Amino acid sequence: MRNLFILLKNNFNMMIGSMKRNNKNRSDKSVIFLFLFLVLFLVAIFSYNAYNTIDGFRNLGEKFAIFNGLFTILVTLLVLGCLRATSQNAQNSDSDFLLSLPIKKYTIILSKTLNKYIYDLFFTLVIFAPYVVIYSIFYGTSFQFIIMSILIILLLPLLSVGLTYVVDFFITRLFNKTKFAGILKSLFSLFLFGMVFVFIIVSSMDYSFLDATSLENYFASRPFTNLLLNFIFSPNVLNIILTLLLTIGVLGIGTLLFTLNYGKSFASYKSNKTMLDFTSPKSPFCLLFKKEANYYFSSPTYMLNTAIGPVMMIVFLILILSLNLPNMLGALGISNVNEYIMGLSTLVFCFMSCTSTISASAISLEGKNLWFLKALPINIKTIFFSKLALHNIVIIPILIIVSILMSIILKFSFLYFLFLLIIPILITLDLSILGLYINLKFPVLDFDDEARVVKQSMSVILSLLIGMVIALIPLVLYLITPLTITIICFITLFLFILLFIIFSLLLFTNGVKLFKKL
Repeated sequence: MRNLFILLKNNFNMMIGSMKRNNKNRSDKSVIFLFLFLVLFLVAIFSYNAYNTIDGFRNLGEKFAIFNGLFTILVTLLVLGCLRATSQNAQNSDSDFLLSLPIKKYTIILSKTLNKYIYDLFFTLVIFAPYVVIYSIFYGTSFQFIIMSILIILLLPLLSVGLTYVVDFFITRLFNKTKFAGILKSLFSLFLFGMVFVFIIVSSMDYSFLDATSLENYFASRPFTNLLLNFIFSPNVLNIILTLLLTIGVLGIGTLLFTLNYGKSFASYKSNKTMLDFTSPKSPFCLLFKKEANYYFSSPTYMLNTAIGPVMMIVFLILILSLNLPNMLGALGISNVNEYIMGLSTLVFCFMSCTSTISASAISLEGKNLWFLKALPINIKTIFFSKLALHNIVIIPILIIVSILMSIILKFSFLYFLFLLIIPILITLDLSILGLYINLKFPVLDFDDEARVVKQSMSVILSLLIGMVIALIPLVLYLITPLTITIICFITLFLFILLFIIFSLLLFTNGVKLFKKL
């Protein structure tokens, strides 16, 4: 028990240390205060959402609000469990170190399970507890409702922890022995994210069409959430047993699988080549681009946090076609339906492109090996081009595919097709250049976790914000001017070309000087 407490305390200290980051003079009290402020902020957001849900859908009955809260937390835990499993890096595993200590294996596994459980319990409390409290204010409460809601809050994190272990087990067994383990794992992570995102959209898109008569059918179409709803409002032996099996049972299976894998190495791929290969790409650019691509596609954290945009473009195309948007807009009295859809799609693609901040962390991810890159007898502009190429190759091919498919299916004119294709490509080029320049201004080279660089660095945040502002320009023009969508597209096209020239001059003049100073 003492060893378990030490491991848990060490994990807490590591969390506090990671929140301090480079500011070592920051006190533990200030970090805890910052954490509590974040908790209150999240509670306020989800309380506001819970209030709006309960008040806005009051005509559907009192159960709908709790159902919505359960669905929200289930989706959150599903994402946490799956993405945590797919983003784990075998190279950073501490299993060898921990197993070498005089600590029993089951104590180590128990500490890791408790750490994950506490982390997921925090999200469950922050998201679902406001629904319970505000529901009680609106409709009153009972002892049974409070007890069963508390049990749900305590049980649901077990499901996400167990899911993490199950997914991690199969990923390790399937991919780690292959030559392209990192790439396959990254692609699987991206596929998993896309499926979860589609599931969220499809499951929530019919809220506005609900009425009191169709509510029970709506509940029945989501059996797991409905099971938890019945567990709270009308518990019986059957739904209690099923709930325990789907939470404690999944955790038990996952923990068993995790125990089988823990401490074992599965990275046993061996090349069959017997001769050394001294051939190299024809140019330094090809060599650098290959390095960039290999790193990107073998890092689930890097890829998953920067490839959201292309995945969402595909999802958006599916939604546009499945919703039969042209008929819906025609029923609303909109005359030029194709022009409207083209303008909307172009705007959405621009925003989605902004979410892929690949180049904004390209310099930082060189880390302490940046000196090696600078020591190579390669022109600095070639280094820049290799990083820009990766950013654009990840996004632009998807843009081309979805633009062509949408234009063919919806029968856009050639001019509309060009707008739909070229404007998002231009903003992608603009932001790739701008992101790289901002990263040169705000590099983070001493990171201990690449997620910090990819998700939380100043260069990524600035690149995202500036990109969103640029993408808003056509929308602002549409709202404040009487110009048609076609004219706005021409203006946007000219503006994005101008920004491309300005950002290029900035990167290849001042950006080169900044790189030399790193």
